[in-house]
Amino acid sequence: MIKEGFDPSSIAIVCLESATRNELWSAGNYATFEDLDSTKILCDNGHRLKGLEYEAVIVATNQWPVNEAVLYVALSRAVHALVVCGPRALGDRLGL
Repeated sequence: MIKEGFDPSSIAIVCLESATRNELWSAGNYATFEDLDSTKILCDNGHRLKGLEYEAVIVATNQWPVNEAVLYVALSRAVHALVVCGPRALGDRLGL
């Protein structure tokens, strides 16, 4: 997404569960909502981002089924670009 012109601070990785968020935090240089600056991509749980919007959103999960309310919040944060990463059943649920 950065190669496509999105500023890092306009990208959010929205995790549907804490285990996925923790894995991503340990593997990359991502920011929490409280520590976000212009050089980092936000990576946090969907329920913490309710009411906020980002130019580009990556929804990430390792599990199925997922909480439908958190899934809705995660998917609806995207303004211009949305990527969904998860089990095939999630893609099927979303009609992808």
